[in-house]
Amino acid sequence: MTHCSWGCPNFATRVDLAAFEAARASLCGGGEDYCQAWSASTSYEFIANVSVGTIDNSSGASEYTDYSYFSTAMTIGAGDPITVTLDSEWDTDIGGLWVDWNQDGDFEDADETITTSWAGLGPYETTITPPAGAELGPARMRVRIQDGEYDPDLSPCGETGYGEVEDYTIIVEPYMDTTPPTPDPMYFELPPYPVSATSIAMRATLATDSESPPVQYFFWADDGNSRDWDTDRNYTDAGLTPNTVYGYYTRARDSAPVTNSTEWSGLESATTYIETPAGVGFGTVSSDAIVLNALGPLSHLGEGSSGLYFDSTTSGGDGGLHAWIQTTTDVAIALDPNTTYTFRVKARNRDGVETAYGPTASKTTLALTPAAPAVTNPTISTVDVNVNPGGNPASTQFAVRCSSTVDAAWNGKYVTAEGSPSSAAVWRTDSQWGTTTVQGLEAETQYCFHAKARNAELVETGFSSSSCATTEAGSLLLGDTNCDGAVNFFDIDAFVLAVTDAPAYEAAYPDCDIMTADCNQDGLVNFFDIDSFVELVTG
Repeated sequence: MTHCSWGCPNFATRVDLAAFEAARASLCGGGEDYCQAWSASTSYEFIANVSVGTIDNSSGASEYTDYSYFSTAMTIGAGDPITVTLDSEWDTDIGGLWVDWNQDGDFEDADETITTSWAGLGPYETTITPPAGAELGPARMRVRIQDGEYDPDLSPCGETGYGEVEDYTIIVEPYMDTTPPTPDPMYFELPPYPVSATSIAMRATLATDSESPPVQYFFWADDGNSRDWDTDRNYTDAGLTPNTVYGYYTRARDSAPVTNSTEWSGLESATTYIETPAGVGFGTVSSDAIVLNALGPLSHLGEGSSGLYFDSTTSGGDGGLHAWIQTTTDVAIALDPNTTYTFRVKARNRDGVETAYGPTASKTTLALTPAAPAVTNPTISTVDVNVNPGGNPASTQFAVRCSSTVDAAWNGKYVTAEGSPSSAAVWRTDSQWGTTTVQGLEAETQYCFHAKARNAELVETGFSSSSCATTEAGSLLLGDTNCDGAVNFFDIDAFVLAVTDAPAYEAAYPDCDIMTADCNQDGLVNFFDIDSFVELVTG
């Protein structure tokens, strides 16, 4: 080696002896198992500071320094900036950075050259991002600067004329997703809505998370029936109380080892349906009104817009109805007597959502008590009776009864279709009764009659007031059916007509009393009178 004073060039020939190289390897070098890297001189430029993560190391000049005891943690996939500051920097300076991601003792694998593009005065900056395939744990990081005019090629190994090499440690940690799914906060795609009187359904909007799928959903319910995390974004809350308001929130989370959850959605509420009425029951019934009762449980009927709506499917049956009410009872009014009406009822919940109509039910109004019957045309042994139906419809049935008389055979007895007495009521319509001749009466005796009605459900009215008539005086000549004052063979034809066709007899003998044919005096004109008539005629 030669050296001259200022102004002349220096010339040197380098010879590395084996003993020198062994010593250099032990003092300089690159750390255990890593290639050696150093500079021959730090006289002109060296690394003054390395700052990355938790490492912030300021140092003086040294051809190589193993700072691997300085470490910082980095997460796979997450970038960390590094800044390398130089001292005595030159425009010709260049630098490089390498990390042994697979921890195999070299910097030769893919992605292990972080940068070789640093140049100039610095500071040098870049971002270090552990790749997806990096081994977890400590990875060697090598930082190198050199004078590019003398050593233009950057390598993690070997000697340069000028510059410095420093090694550090990066602790590679697994990727930690810290981002919740989107959207954040969550919301409902289908806000809660009633499905029935006891269930509410809803659907969360579709949340996505590309880093840590799949996404799970949580539904919070103020009734305590919250649904825990599940990938199904649909939820039906069941077992609820009818016509009741329930509130819900939803949120989403990813499947990261430490899960990330979105913020809660806004509160959404829904009201269960009210029960459909079980039908219509009936209270007091009169000839023009029927009290209606809604059947079945009807929850919170008095709250909000809740209510019941009664309706009649029968023409004229809606009097007093067709209004929403918050009680279970309504009254149909202005109805016709003895008329069958069919009713139904529906309900609505506090939000005004209506049910279908429940089952129908029918009820018949009472008949009107009839007016007093007409009692006319008294003879010695008969009177005519006509029912007075009043305002009852033609289908109404009536029973006619002798309300009072001294005649024991008739007192308190009902009139039959033939005009004879009966202990049991005989029910006939007004048209069927027509004018009925009551027979077998005593002469000069008052007979009073009244009537009652019944509806289609056989519910009877009370009796009407009474009308009376008195039979005529006189005595009958039994067997004198032709009314000529004598009983003989000339009465045979009239007798036969009286027994077989009473109306024809009365038409043929208008001035005669048919009871002259009652020859056995049992109060009736029939075939049982034949023998007695024969005895009277033959003497």
